[in-house]
Amino acid sequence: MKQTIFILIMLFGGCSTQQEQNNKRVIDDTFNIRIEKNTKFILTETNNCEQTKLSYQFDILIDFKRYTDTKEKLDSCLLKIFIKDKVKKSTVDSFSIVSTFYVSGMFMSCDSMTSFTTNFNSDRKIVDNYFGDLVVVDINFDGKDDIAVINDSGGTGGPFYSYYTQTKDKKFIKDQYLTDSVTYFPDKIDKTKKRLTTLVVANAYSVGEHTYHLDRNSYKWRAIRHKIIGEQKE
Repeated sequence: MKQTIFILIMLFGGCSTQQEQNNKRVIDDTFNIRIEKNTKFILTETNNCEQTKLSYQFDILIDFKRYTDTKEKLDSCLLKIFIKDKVKKSTVDSFSIVSTFYVSGMFMSCDSMTSFTTNFNSDRKIVDNYFGDLVVVDINFDGKDDIAVINDSGGTGGPFYSYYTQTKDKKFIKDQYLTDSVTYFPDKIDKTKKRLTTLVVANAYSVGEHTYHLDRNSYKWRAIRHKIIGEQKE
């Protein structure tokens, strides 16, 4: 009941997101019911495509829909992501994201994705911390492909990413710490030291550098350093 209420709130207010892999059916069903009952919402953008160049392990299919309130001009977006076995072509896992702040055009092309495993689009010019709508990368240094996906277009610092790490049985679990604390996609990924570093605009003259470390024993992330880079002006 709490999840249903929360999702209904998201459809009408704020730039909130809800991502719960174990409850993706509840998310999808509630979203669809709300859209059907509210005739002010119309489907304004939709895309269904499959990208096969992101991983040697799996392919990714996305199903994206943007609904717009014709009166209030508010958006409600539903993104479904399906991970498919590259050989068997069967879906091994999936998850959904509901967001009210995706800029127009986002998730409208499978070519807007990036992979640091296959190097697909990995040489793209990075502007405002945008590394792609969806990024495949081994974010926790265990040799398995993980998935980072934009959950909110963000502001001057760039888009916010949710991180899904792959388990031994090829399931994808949201890493709450990376999603809530790191938030941005890392500018630097140090596999040797097991560190991630983000560079985010602090003000008109400087950026904030945040470094996170994955402990080898506890296998937990923690923030280890923060500093301001650039000239400070009054």
